[in-house]
Amino acid sequence: MSMSSEEMDLPSLSASGSIQSHISTSVSKKRLRAHLAPDLPHVVTNADLPTLPPRRSRRLAIYLAFHDGLMTEIHSIWSWQLTNNAYLRLTFLTYACFSLFFISASLYCFWVRPLNTSSAVDLGEPWHLSATRRLSRIASHHPMQSGLEPFVVFSEISGSLNGPTACLWANDSIDLGSLVNWARYWRGPVSLVIITNSAPSASAYQNLLRRLTAIKTLPSLAYFSVHIFQTNTQASVSPNIFLNIGRLFAPTDTVMIVPAEISTVTPSAELYHSVSEHLSHHLQIPAVLSITKEIAFPVTSFSPLVVPRDYPVWCTDRFFLASSRSSDWDVCLWQIWLEQQGKIGQVNVSMSHAPDPTIVPSAIMKLRRRLTSRYRSEACDITLKKQAILDPPNSKIAKRKMQWVKTFCRQTTDSTYKSQ
Repeated sequence: MSMSSEEMDLPSLSASGSIQSHISTSVSKKRLRAHLAPDLPHVVTNADLPTLPPRRSRRLAIYLAFHDGLMTEIHSIWSWQLTNNAYLRLTFLTYACFSLFFISASLYCFWVRPLNTSSAVDLGEPWHLSATRRLSRIASHHPMQSGLEPFVVFSEISGSLNGPTACLWANDSIDLGSLVNWARYWRGPVSLVIITNSAPSASAYQNLLRRLTAIKTLPSLAYFSVHIFQTNTQASVSPNIFLNIGRLFAPTDTVMIVPAEISTVTPSAELYHSVSEHLSHHLQIPAVLSITKEIAFPVTSFSPLVVPRDYPVWCTDRFFLASSRSSDWDVCLWQIWLEQQGKIGQVNVSMSHAPDPTIVPSAIMKLRRRLTSRYRSEACDITLKKQAILDPPNSKIAKRKMQWVKTFCRQTTDSTYKSQ
């Protein structure tokens, strides 16, 4: 009885350990490179097999890496919070203490302290400016080759005295009797500007200071504040500058500008009462002192003007070429008329004054009229452009304003005014 080849190899299979290992060895010949001797059988064990690293899924590796990084970050943040918790508490406590101190100080300054102090007059923005900056605000067109010494005489104004301030100007030859005469009819504060050609080191200037010190001793002049304006050539300076200076240093919110020199003006007995009564009803509207039935431009020569101190229009000093005082003042009133579009108030009180003694040659006067007409045309053009931007173009109010400006400019301008 003959045996098959499978039966003959059975002992060798059993000696190798298992059939599965034999099959694995026969299939993967590259991993099992053992050579059997021709005469001796070789037994393959598990130790002879190569050790392979365990394969890990790519997704699993990414997940584990992300998980390890996230846990590390959370741990670091938690450690930082535990470490800096004391610093956060200290910062919050400091902020709370500072806020409590700031609120307490604010309540004391705004509520508690004003109750224990006397009331003071609000001097407004110009009082915080230097003299040089104040001059630049009132003389933008005139080269300031002069000096200003404000408050040579300063008067304390009580809070109960809230009436208008009279803005006056005079030459350095002013007599104190004129000031006393003015104070007899004007019981409110006065801002007086005195013009001098003398240098501060001159004897005439020192004499002026000695005469002004007498104002402090007179009870009737208790509300007078005097400022000295030094100029080299008095004839080339427009008096509108003096009025602007007096208005700038006025201690009250409303002023009455008197264009004529103080020695040529005689106030009436009811002047202060009439102006104060008008301001009680029309505080923010400029008004002209006149006894005419209807107020219209041009008004009576040298008519004083009542206006708020912070009114946006200041008297121009552009024309000082051998001009008269009345013509300069007409330019200022024309500015107010254009700005208000004819809405000017009236104070029914008269103020007599001497005629203007200035005599201007006809050729110079003709040149001045041409310059004045040119200035008014430019001002009208600017006003129309400003209204076209600010007001709705199709509204009835805007059309009425534009028409008034065009009519007023045609009537008050010598040259042919072309409307836009």
